[in-house]
Amino acid sequence: MGAVDALKGIHEIGEYNALISFILVIVLCITFLELLQKIKSIMGIKFKGDLEKETLDNKMIEFETRLKMQEEKIQKYNNDLFEKQKKYHAESIEIRNGLKQDQDNLSDQISELNQMMSKLNNNFVKKEISDMRTTLLDFANAIMNDRDYNREQYEHILDVYQDYENVLEENHMDNGRVTRSMEYVKKNYDYLIEHGFKK
Repeated sequence: MGAVDALKGIHEIGEYNALISFILVIVLCITFLELLQKIKSIMGIKFKGDLEKETLDNKMIEFETRLKMQEEKIQKYNNDLFEKQKKYHAESIEIRNGLKQDQDNLSDQISELNQMMSKLNNNFVKKEISDMRTTLLDFANAIMNDRDYNREQYEHILDVYQDYENVLEENHMDNGRVTRSMEYVKKNYDYLIEHGFKK
């Protein structure tokens, strides 16, 4: 019944007066709390809730600072990585260009070497042909001047002549310089095979 009695008491005072009294009590409470806060700040008094709030605020500030430092580190790492990639890319292009140039130089040198080898081979073939031709012609000339040779010497000259013909054929060249001389040598060899060689 206490609530009914309280309502009767409010009714006797007046509803408007009760409402004004209630608002006044709220304003007084707010003023009291503000005054209490000012006293706390002047005197440096901190309650447990204030300490917890301050600790939480400090932790949040510290977390935000660490987060910002991590973000800066990540940004620095990304920037460094980007710069390194640019540098490596530039070096890679430089190396590739150097290799290309070296490859071109090597290709030119190989071409020059092939030309030199071709010339050297041609000169060697010409010299070989010339030497064999000289040997064949000297032998034929000696026979024509009645010089005597044994069977092995004739067979050696016939082998040289066969090599001479093979070299000419391999190099797409024609014989025309020793044909008659070798016909004479073969004819003379056939004659000696049939009638015998001199000792």
